Amino acid sequence: MTSDSSFPHANFYKNTMLGKMIPFNPEVYYNPQTGENSLTFSPGFVEISTKKIKYNSDTDPVKLVYASPSLTNDEEGPIIFVLVYEVNKNYIP
Repeated sequence: MTSDSSFPHANFYKNTMLGKMIPFNPEVYYNPQTGENSLTFSPGFVEISTKKIKYNSDTDPVKLVYASPSLTNDEEGPIIFVLVYEVNKNYIP
């Protein structure tokens, strides 16, 4: 987690299965008080992410089989959603 415990580190998204199951990629960190952008987190910055389903094929260890409609909602701001993944019993690492 970042120093203020509000966001996971980029390593979490890139190198953990749970991080890859989260359908967002952090793109930039933004400080609303200064208008500054940064590729790395600093206190006072908020994460700006893009949607990206990472596990969605039959060759992945899990496959997204359900996403609540709130995930496809394109409104700005925080969202709450449900994801259901199916374990690929035939997955070979």
